[in-house]
Amino acid sequence: MTVAVYGARGFVGSAIVAALERRGIDHIPVTRGQMVYEPVAVAINAACPSQRLRAEREPMWDFYECVGKTADLYYNTTWDRFVQVSSLSARYPQNSVYGRHRLAAEQMVRGLVVRLGPMYGDGLVKGVLTDMLADRTVYADPDTRYSFAPVDWIGEQIVDLALGPRTGVVEVGGSGSLTLRSVAEQIDSLSDFLPSDFLPAREDQVVVSDDAPPSRLVFDWLNAQAGPATVAV
Repeated sequence: MTVAVYGARGFVGSAIVAALERRGIDHIPVTRGQMVYEPVAVAINAACPSQRLRAEREPMWDFYECVGKTADLYYNTTWDRFVQVSSLSARYPQNSVYGRHRLAAEQMVRGLVVRLGPMYGDGLVKGVLTDMLADRTVYADPDTRYSFAPVDWIGEQIVDLALGPRTGVVEVGGSGSLTLRSVAEQIDSLSDFLPSDFLPAREDQVVVSDDAPPSRLVFDWLNAQAGPATVAV
Protein backbone atom coordinates (compact mmCIF):
# COMPACT_ATOMS: atom_id res chain seq x y z
CA MET A 1 0.00 0.00 0.00
CA THR A 2 1.26 3.46 -0.90
CA VAL A 3 -0.28 6.68 0.44
CA ALA A 4 0.32 10.02 -1.29
CA VAL A 5 0.06 12.99 1.09
CA TYR A 6 -0.46 16.34 -0.64
CA GLY A 7 0.48 19.33 1.49
CA ALA A 8 3.02 17.19 3.33
CA ARG A 9 4.95 20.14 4.76
CA GLY A 10 1.92 21.91 6.17
CA PHE A 11 0.69 21.89 9.74
CA VAL A 12 -1.75 19.00 9.24
CA GLY A 13 0.11 17.34 6.38
CA SER A 14 3.30 16.95 8.41
CA ALA A 15 1.28 15.32 11.23
CA ILE A 16 -0.20 12.85 8.72
CA VAL A 17 3.26 12.01 7.37
CA ALA A 18 4.57 11.50 10.91
CA ALA A 19 1.67 9.13 11.70
CA LEU A 20 2.38 7.10 8.55
CA GLU A 21 6.08 6.94 9.44
CA ARG A 22 5.31 5.68 12.94
CA ARG A 23 3.30 2.84 11.42
CA GLY A 24 5.86 2.00 8.76
CA ILE A 25 3.39 2.62 5.93
CA ASP A 26 4.84 3.36 2.51
CA HIS A 27 4.04 6.94 1.62
CA ILE A 28 4.96 9.75 -0.73
CA PRO A 29 5.16 13.26 0.80
CA VAL A 30 4.02 15.66 -1.93
CA THR A 31 4.85 19.35 -1.65
CA ARG A 32 3.77 22.46 -3.56
CA GLY A 33 4.08 22.18 -7.31
CA GLN A 34 4.45 18.40 -7.30
CA MET A 35 2.05 15.71 -8.51
CA VAL A 36 2.12 11.91 -8.23
CA TYR A 37 0.93 10.32 -11.45
CA GLU A 38 1.69 6.67 -10.71
CA PRO A 39 -1.23 4.77 -9.10
CA VAL A 40 -1.47 4.90 -5.29
CA ALA A 41 -3.80 3.15 -2.88
CA VAL A 42 -4.79 6.35 -1.05
CA ALA A 43 -4.44 10.02 -1.95
CA ILE A 44 -4.84 12.42 0.99
CA ASN A 45 -5.36 16.06 0.05
CA ALA A 46 -4.21 18.20 2.97
CA ALA A 47 -3.03 21.01 0.70
CA CYS A 48 -5.97 23.46 0.88
CA PRO A 49 -4.77 26.72 2.49
CA SER A 50 -6.13 27.94 5.82
CA GLN A 51 -5.87 31.68 5.23
CA ARG A 52 -9.36 32.94 5.97
CA LEU A 53 -8.66 36.66 5.69
CA ARG A 54 -6.74 36.28 2.45
CA ALA A 55 -9.62 34.19 1.06
CA GLU A 56 -11.96 37.14 1.57
CA ARG A 57 -9.52 39.64 0.07
CA GLU A 58 -8.49 37.38 -2.81
CA PRO A 59 -11.38 35.00 -3.49
CA MET A 60 -10.07 33.84 -6.87
CA TRP A 61 -6.73 32.91 -5.29
CA ASP A 62 -8.50 30.85 -2.64
CA PHE A 63 -10.80 29.24 -5.21
CA TYR A 64 -7.84 28.10 -7.28
CA GLU A 65 -5.79 26.93 -4.28
CA CYS A 66 -8.69 24.98 -2.75
CA VAL A 67 -11.29 24.04 -5.36
CA GLY A 68 -9.11 24.20 -8.47
CA LYS A 69 -6.24 22.18 -7.07
CA THR A 70 -8.58 19.65 -5.50
CA ALA A 71 -10.15 19.13 -8.93
CA ASP A 72 -6.69 18.71 -10.46
CA LEU A 73 -5.73 16.04 -7.93
CA TYR A 74 -9.09 14.31 -8.01
CA TYR A 75 -9.43 14.05 -11.79
CA ASN A 76 -5.82 13.91 -13.00
CA THR A 77 -4.19 11.43 -10.63
CA THR A 78 -4.78 7.72 -10.12
CA TRP A 79 -5.81 6.35 -6.72
CA ASP A 80 -8.08 3.72 -5.20
CA ARG A 81 -9.33 5.97 -2.40
CA PHE A 82 -9.41 9.78 -2.13
CA VAL A 83 -9.43 11.61 1.21
CA GLN A 84 -10.18 15.33 1.35
CA VAL A 85 -9.00 17.14 4.48
CA SER A 86 -11.44 19.98 5.10
CA SER A 87 -12.59 22.35 7.84
CA LEU A 88 -15.60 22.72 10.11
CA SER A 89 -16.07 26.08 8.36
CA ALA A 90 -17.68 24.09 5.54
CA ARG A 91 -20.71 23.89 7.87
CA TYR A 92 -21.19 27.62 7.34
CA PRO A 93 -20.89 28.34 3.59
CA GLN A 94 -23.24 31.30 3.95
CA ASN A 95 -20.75 33.14 6.15
CA SER A 96 -17.52 33.29 4.18
CA VAL A 97 -15.65 32.69 0.95
CA TYR A 98 -13.43 30.33 2.92
CA GLY A 99 -16.38 28.18 4.03
CA ARG A 100 -17.99 28.16 0.58
CA HIS A 101 -14.81 27.00 -1.11
CA ARG A 102 -14.20 24.24 1.45
CA LEU A 103 -17.73 22.97 0.91
CA ALA A 104 -17.36 23.17 -2.88
CA ALA A 105 -14.20 21.08 -2.72
CA GLU A 106 -15.93 18.55 -0.45
CA GLN A 107 -18.86 18.17 -2.81
CA MET A 108 -16.54 17.29 -5.66
CA VAL A 109 -15.16 14.25 -3.86
CA ARG A 110 -16.70 10.79 -3.85
CA GLY A 111 -14.80 9.16 -1.03
CA LEU A 112 -13.96 10.42 2.43
CA VAL A 113 -14.06 14.01 3.70
CA VAL A 114 -12.45 14.72 7.09
CA ARG A 115 -13.55 18.05 8.58
CA LEU A 116 -11.16 19.28 11.23
CA GLY A 117 -11.81 21.46 14.23
CA PRO A 118 -9.22 23.87 15.71
CA MET A 119 -5.81 22.38 16.48
CA TYR A 120 -2.65 23.13 18.41
CA GLY A 121 0.86 21.71 18.48
CA ASP A 122 4.38 22.13 17.16
CA GLY A 123 4.43 24.17 13.98
CA LEU A 124 1.32 26.24 14.68
CA VAL A 125 2.02 29.75 13.37
CA LYS A 126 -1.42 31.26 12.80
CA GLY A 127 -4.93 31.21 14.22
CA VAL A 128 -6.77 32.33 17.32
CA LEU A 129 -4.35 30.69 19.77
CA THR A 130 -1.23 32.33 18.36
CA ASP A 131 -3.11 35.64 18.09
CA MET A 132 -4.09 35.51 21.75
CA LEU A 133 -0.59 34.53 22.83
CA ALA A 134 0.76 37.56 20.97
CA ASP A 135 -2.06 39.89 22.17
CA ARG A 136 -3.16 40.45 18.59
CA THR A 137 -6.74 41.24 17.57
CA VAL A 138 -8.96 38.17 17.21
CA TYR A 139 -11.62 38.55 14.53
CA ALA A 140 -14.30 36.42 16.12
CA ASP A 141 -17.06 36.51 18.69
CA PRO A 142 -15.44 35.90 22.12
CA ASP A 143 -18.23 33.46 23.00
CA THR A 144 -17.45 31.22 20.03
CA ARG A 145 -16.91 27.66 21.26
CA TYR A 146 -13.96 25.59 20.02
CA SER A 147 -13.15 21.89 20.40
CA PHE A 148 -9.36 22.08 20.48
CA ALA A 149 -7.32 18.97 19.65
CA PRO A 150 -3.57 18.24 19.35
CA VAL A 151 -2.40 18.05 15.75
CA ASP A 152 -0.42 14.83 16.35
CA TRP A 153 -3.63 13.10 17.46
CA ILE A 154 -5.44 14.59 14.45
CA GLY A 155 -2.81 13.09 12.15
CA GLU A 156 -3.38 9.64 13.67
CA GLN A 157 -7.15 9.98 13.26
CA ILE A 158 -6.84 10.94 9.60
CA VAL A 159 -4.62 7.93 8.91
CA ASP A 160 -7.04 5.60 10.72
CA LEU A 161 -9.93 6.94 8.67
CA ALA A 162 -7.98 6.96 5.40
CA LEU A 163 -7.00 3.30 5.78
CA GLY A 164 -10.50 2.22 6.79
CA PRO A 165 -13.71 1.74 4.80
CA ARG A 166 -15.62 4.82 5.91
CA THR A 167 -16.91 7.31 3.34
CA GLY A 168 -18.84 10.57 3.50
CA VAL A 169 -18.14 13.42 5.91
CA VAL A 170 -16.47 12.77 9.26
CA GLU A 171 -15.83 15.57 11.76
CA VAL A 172 -12.81 15.29 14.05
CA GLY A 173 -11.92 17.43 17.05
CA GLY A 174 -11.37 17.44 20.80
CA SER A 175 -13.96 16.43 23.36
CA GLY A 176 -15.85 19.20 25.08
CA SER A 177 -15.34 22.83 24.15
CA LEU A 178 -14.02 26.16 25.40
CA THR A 179 -15.07 29.70 24.55
CA LEU A 180 -12.41 31.96 23.09
CA ARG A 181 -13.13 34.37 25.94
CA SER A 182 -12.27 31.71 28.54
CA VAL A 183 -9.00 30.88 26.78
CA ALA A 184 -8.02 34.56 26.64
CA GLU A 185 -8.82 34.99 30.34
CA GLN A 186 -6.81 31.91 31.33
CA ILE A 187 -3.66 33.18 29.62
CA ASP A 188 -4.21 36.85 30.53
CA SER A 189 -4.30 37.79 26.87
CA LEU A 190 -4.76 41.45 25.98
CA SER A 191 -6.32 40.61 22.62
CA ASP A 192 -9.40 42.50 21.49
CA PHE A 193 -12.25 40.56 19.92
CA LEU A 194 -13.70 42.36 16.93
CA PRO A 195 -16.53 41.39 14.61
CA SER A 196 -15.57 40.63 11.04
CA ASP A 197 -17.35 41.67 7.85
CA PHE A 198 -17.14 38.11 6.54
CA LEU A 199 -18.45 36.43 9.70
CA PRO A 200 -21.94 37.83 10.26
CA ALA A 201 -22.79 34.93 12.56
CA ARG A 202 -20.88 33.02 15.22
CA GLU A 203 -19.19 29.90 13.89
CA ASP A 204 -18.94 27.41 16.75
CA GLN A 205 -16.19 24.90 15.99
CA VAL A 206 -17.51 22.11 18.19
CA VAL A 207 -17.26 18.37 17.57
CA VAL A 208 -19.32 15.86 19.54
CA SER A 209 -16.84 13.21 20.65
CA ASP A 210 -16.44 11.12 23.79
CA ASP A 211 -13.12 9.42 22.99
CA ALA A 212 -11.04 12.41 21.89
CA PRO A 213 -8.51 14.33 24.01
CA PRO A 214 -10.29 16.92 26.21
CA SER A 215 -10.22 20.41 24.75
CA ARG A 216 -8.93 21.79 28.06
CA LEU A 217 -5.56 20.12 27.39
CA VAL A 218 -4.87 23.05 25.09
CA PHE A 219 -3.82 24.90 28.25
CA ASP A 220 -0.83 22.56 28.65
CA TRP A 221 0.34 23.59 25.20
CA LEU A 222 -0.31 27.26 25.89
CA ASN A 223 1.72 27.00 29.09
CA ALA A 224 4.64 25.57 27.15
CA GLN A 225 4.51 28.46 24.66
CA ALA A 226 4.05 31.28 27.15
CA GLY A 227 6.24 30.04 30.01
CA PRO A 228 5.59 28.41 33.41
CA ALA A 229 2.70 29.52 35.58
CA THR A 230 1.13 31.61 32.80
CA VAL A 231 -2.00 29.52 32.52
CA ALA A 232 -4.16 28.49 35.47
CA VAL A 233 -5.68 25.13 34.65
